[in-house]
Amino acid sequence: MARGQRVELRGFGVFSTKRRPAHIGLNPLSGVKVPVAEKLAPFFKTGKEMRERLNSKRRQVLTQRISPPPTSYAGDIPRVWLAHIHRLEAELKKAERELRVAEGVDARAARARVESIRNQIARFR
Repeated sequence: MARGQRVELRGFGVFSTKRRPAHIGLNPLSGVKVPVAEKLAPFFKTGKEMRERLNSKRRQVLTQRISPPPTSYAGDIPRVWLAHIHRLEAELKKAERELRVAEGVDARAARARVESIRNQIARFR
């Protein structure tokens, strides 16, 4: 590769280089324009056999069996949000329990907290 030739491993893939042209870059700290020299970057392309093994029917069947847990929320909600929603629901139950026993000023603060949590959950639905 250092001599500009490609390296081929049958069934696995090909290692080669790609030429990156010279350009003007920016220093991220100061924002000053800096000239960047031309360079060679390593590049890998998978071979046909490797691609077929990675994308075999057996692998597709295995991935189809794994499905996300059913939710009671409308639409497709990203999995990242589900953990946050579940945490908010647990926090809401705790706040509602505190509201039942609170009196006076404490009840007003507890009611506001419950309403705030409900609003946060409503944003995800």
